[in-house]
Amino acid sequence: MALNLAALVLWTALIALCLHFGREAAPWIEGAGRWWVTAALAAAGALGLAGGAWALRRLPPGRRLRAGLVLLAAGAGLGLVAWWQAAFIERIHLLLYGVAGLLALRLTRPLAPGAWALYWAVLLAAGVGLADELVQYVHPRRVGDPADALSNAAAAGLCAWAAWALGPPGQEKAQGPRATTWAIMGLLGWTAGLAVLWGVSP
Repeated sequence: MALNLAALVLWTALIALCLHFGREAAPWIEGAGRWWVTAALAAAGALGLAGGAWALRRLPPGRRLRAGLVLLAAGAGLGLVAWWQAAFIERIHLLLYGVAGLLALRLTRPLAPGAWALYWAVLLAAGVGLADELVQYVHPRRVGDPADALSNAAAAGLCAWAAWALGPPGQEKAQGPRATTWAIMGLLGWTAGLAVLWGVSP
């Protein structure tokens, strides 16, 4: 548990560094470094896809279909969030908060029964994303955006949901609400929220 907590704290510190130095790095990321950032994001996506496929093959046949559908839905949701970002640099949030969601789930799994681990992980990672945007409101060189807080939560929640679906056997039977049903409802809610915000954004 201590190692999982330390990993999440260190990753949160990295997010804080990105918050502080993001404006200085933006010209390079949007300009000369765009190819490198794109390659890094593509590599992260390919690594996640390969890891998901490997974990899916290790599941018993009775769990593969549902877990595969969860992976497809999570991937579609992440694609929607990436497409919705107005600036290229904002797509880095998918990597930052996707990993935050995974680390939060590693922390909560030993502490909460069944699907509650997923919900607490999403709330924890989404809280980090919300704090990120709140700090930007008072940061002299940044501007907070509620839409960014929503996309941060979506990236964290979708990645955590995918990892939960590939988790150890028996977790669905543990005490707690049915994760798949509620996670699908959450995905639909995030999608609707993103669509509304995209429609009203200038």
